[in-house]
Amino acid sequence: MFTPKTALHLVLMGAMISCNSSQKDAKENVSEMIEKRVEAIYSDVVTTYNREAYNSKNFDSLYCTTKWNESMKEFALAESSSNEEMAFLDYDYWCYCQDFKDLKFENIKVTEVKDGKATVSLDLYNFGTKHSRILEMAFERGDWYIDNIIDFDGNSREDFMQGIRDYIDSMK
Repeated sequence: MFTPKTALHLVLMGAMISCNSSQKDAKENVSEMIEKRVEAIYSDVVTTYNREAYNSKNFDSLYCTTKWNESMKEFALAESSSNEEMAFLDYDYWCYCQDFKDLKFENIKVTEVKDGKATVSLDLYNFGTKHSRILEMAFERGDWYIDNIIDFDGNSREDFMQGIRDYIDSMK
């Protein structure tokens, strides 16, 4: 027998299913938006480098968080006041290289999205060698920006921003 109580339960169950479905759809839409943003960033980086015009753009200001840019300014100041002969950064973190040829990227995958932060993995290729990287992203200024780059090869893991912070701290 169909009672008002049964009808109420059916309506509530339908609302819960609809709500869960809407949340899942929203999360998938955000993940898709982040993937497209990372694809746009790395398309620009790879195209610019392959044209050997990498000095023509400030990728940090275009694609990195305010926090990243503040850390890099602090890093530049610390490095300029250093008496060290060799620069701390002896490679280009955008291509994870000193030299490059036929840069490309693939396998962009959003692995986590939570509270305005996202984690994205991708593979970057230089001279045909794969470099796996993790991007820590943050939503600010109306879009997704890179907050950290972590490179790893299975045996080691290089946390770029941690290295920058450690260097700054060592110079104080």
